[in-house]
Amino acid sequence: MKKNILLVLTIFIISLILLNLINSTMLSESENFWINNVAFSLTIVYALLTFFIIRKYSKSIAFFSMLLLVFIYTIFAWSIKLNSPEFSRLAIILTQTAIIAFAMTCGTVVKTKTENKIKNEVAKYVTEQVLDNLDDQNSITARGTRENLTVMFIDIRDFTTISEKYSAEEVTGILNNYFQEIIPAVKKHKGIINKFMGDALLIIFKGQTPEEHAKNAVLAGKDILRRIKNFRHIQEYEGKEKISAGIGINTGEAFIGCLGTEDRCEYTVIGDTVNIASRTESANKMYKTDFLITENTYAYVKEIADVIKISDVQLRGKREKVNVYEVLHVAENN
Repeated sequence: MKKNILLVLTIFIISLILLNLINSTMLSESENFWINNVAFSLTIVYALLTFFIIRKYSKSIAFFSMLLLVFIYTIFAWSIKLNSPEFSRLAIILTQTAIIAFAMTCGTVVKTKTENKIKNEVAKYVTEQVLDNLDDQNSITARGTRENLTVMFIDIRDFTTISEKYSAEEVTGILNNYFQEIIPAVKKHKGIINKFMGDALLIIFKGQTPEEHAKNAVLAGKDILRRIKNFRHIQEYEGKEKISAGIGINTGEAFIGCLGTEDRCEYTVIGDTVNIASRTESANKMYKTDFLITENTYAYVKEIADVIKISDVQLRGKREKVNVYEVLHVAENN
């Protein structure tokens, strides 16, 4: 935008210089033919300049502006006979500058609206980090950071059995209704949905301190289970399959960045912190629980969470046994 404004000002100044040269060298009435040709040429230059600058924003605005410039030139050329030629040509230049500035403003508005519309659509498919980096000229695939965060996994119980009972379209409808119910709880507590994995969700929580994002995650887990309970009652009332789910949460360092190639990649979170969160969620099946957190998370939420400690748990894929905690109640974070 700044480059375009500078370009318009440059053309305007050059036009004024040419106009002054024309007026200062005007010796006879016969030279009006060449003066008019220069004025007409400037109009054509402005018209083409307007079209090529604005067309990337809106071709309709660009075309209309170009026609408007030619029309205004015609009007002013006719008025030369009634007024001072110098005044008329100066008016032409001023009008041309005003029109191209107006057209650029309209184009910028159209471009902004289009970009916002695209971002709103893209936001449905990528994380907020990717969306925030869309305007960055550097490739997002080249970036990644190691951060302390809290990771949550949510998984529907006995989903395979549900899939066998219903068609793919019906299962998709059930999942969409289920996600529609629980995602507001994630957003409410500043969670970021990183990945949909069939019936499972990978959610990350970030904050200024580990205590902040750990508490947000546990509060979100409490809210999600409450919403799932309400959703289950609705499903039961409508004679549909009842849904239950398990939640696993872990806090620690992980790498957030792109996984894949330059042509195709996914913005995700990787590390042992993520693996432990996934294994913790899976442990719900073994202990017949709904909401488990690791010792890493419990250290930051013990003031707001009532728990039952489950000692010496052998998480799948881990050599050492760990302690996990079943969350019974969570007090609101003041």
